[in-house]
Amino acid sequence: MAVKWYLSPRDTDWDRYWDSHSIAADRAYTRMEYPRLLETFTTYLRPDDVFFEGGCGLGRWLHYLKERGHKKLIGMDFTVQPIMKSKAHDPQLDFLAGPVDNIPLRSESVDFYFSGGVMEHFEEGPGRCLMEAHRILKKDGILVLSVPYQNVYRGTVRRFFTMPFLKLLKPKFRNKYRVFYQYYFSRRDLMKFLREANFLPLEWFYVDRFHTSNQRAGIALEFPFLRKRNGIQWELKPAGIFLARLAEAISKSIFTSSIVIVARKQ
Repeated sequence: MAVKWYLSPRDTDWDRYWDSHSIAADRAYTRMEYPRLLETFTTYLRPDDVFFEGGCGLGRWLHYLKERGHKKLIGMDFTVQPIMKSKAHDPQLDFLAGPVDNIPLRSESVDFYFSGGVMEHFEEGPGRCLMEAHRILKKDGILVLSVPYQNVYRGTVRRFFTMPFLKLLKPKFRNKYRVFYQYYFSRRDLMKFLREANFLPLEWFYVDRFHTSNQRAGIALEFPFLRKRNGIQWELKPAGIFLARLAEAISKSIFTSSIVIVARKQ
């Protein structure tokens, strides 16, 4: 079941968020992405395809694909600041400004749509965003959708123990003092939304830096004290690494931060 997550208004300031990011760091991060996610681009994206990223931020995937010879690249974000920064860095890239539930592109004009950590931010749900993705994709076009995952820990310990306890002790954690930020989705939720928007799911997988020995976003977010001080993004202390390996020996679904589903337009 999809679960809402609330944050303080300050923590939902996207201009502030992008102030702390750089194009160089984003490009380096993309080159080190989870291999199975990178494989979806080599498997489903052809050299002459029109690629669209909805909610592109600084356009890290556009920069990544341009380095690999792709030319028909379009990015879109509702926040103008990262678009202007990326456009100044590379004027040849194409960017649009606006929300991804209302894309100013003609129908059936895109071959490959990537959405990474975007559709969970619509409080009414991802339905309109998925229908808009379906509209702009060509026949048999591919959608790669990545969203936060309602993992086992989030769905049990955090939901029924951690958050009620914090809300009881500290008023700032109560929803009336915070604003909606995103959903955590289960795989069943996503499959349902995709089928309702006339997409055929092809494959799915968890993403949480599993290819690295010492980086885990899920555990780093849930247990900040297990993050390595001054380490690289999501880098864990030895105790965090031990917890990650122990949990993954049982199931990656316990702490994984995100889930990716690859789907084809029907």
